[in-house]
Amino acid sequence: MTKAIVFGLALLLVVGGGAEANDREPGWRQEQCRFKTAGGIDWSASDVEQTIRCVAAREGVSAEEALSVWRCESGWAYEPAHADCCHGPMQYMTSTFRSQFDQLKGSIRRRYGEVAERVHNVRANITTAVVFIGHGGSWSPTWACG
Repeated sequence: MTKAIVFGLALLLVVGGGAEANDREPGWRQEQCRFKTAGGIDWSASDVEQTIRCVAAREGVSAEEALSVWRCESGWAYEPAHADCCHGPMQYMTSTFRSQFDQLKGSIRRRYGEVAERVHNVRANITTAVVFIGHGGSWSPTWACG
């Protein structure tokens, strides 16, 4: 009986039941600006907004300006339906994303942990854009909304 209970508890921990698997320490979501709803496939508008606000605060960038770019570029979507070559909430061209991510990769990973190197990854898309602005980049003319 005891072995069955121990095995059951071990299995529960491995599968991820109980406490969330990534709750390694208090505040880890805030420290790495990770707000995608746990278990969800898609990002919610709230997830995107929290991520933008978190990265903007850490980078000394206006959250309101970053949110304005998201609204203008994507209409509050995380990957709006479109037929052009731009992707994600900040509507990056793949080549621009790659160039900026490669330039800022060390800084991004030091401050935000592991970040995917894909333009379609919502967290990478947001983090790269806002870190770029925090390192002296500009929202315009690239991200210009009328």
